[in-house]
Amino acid sequence: MPLVWAHAEFIKLMVSRRLGHPVDRPRAVWRRYQGRRPTARYAFWWPHAPIREFHGGTGLAVALPRPALVRWGHGGWGNAVDEPTRDSGLGFHVAALDVRRFSTGERIQFTWQWQENGTWHGRDYQLTTISADET
Repeated sequence: MPLVWAHAEFIKLMVSRRLGHPVDRPRAVWRRYQGRRPTARYAFWWPHAPIREFHGGTGLAVALPRPALVRWGHGGWGNAVDEPTRDSGLGFHVAALDVRRFSTGERIQFTWQWQENGTWHGRDYQLTTISADET
């Protein structure tokens, strides 16, 4: 049935062109965003989905499976700060790092210590702040 699907898509395009907007655009989504892309307040780093960079002006949320103390710093661990995780209520714990003030190109380092037994993760991670224009 690929040919039928292709014809249906063509008809949707023609109707959308006449309407001036996509025919299958959800009304609730359009009412909420009105064609503007929302800006993220946080970039999320997960052990199973790590990121290497985040946009300047956003916060950084380190999401972990268990309670931990996240130690983080910038510029080679300068001014290291400890941030405890909080239970998100969604099955993970998160530490919100206040990194909004850092300029493009700055590097943030972090690691963590598990709260239940005090052991360190044993690995450091590094992220770079990028400008909003970069992807």
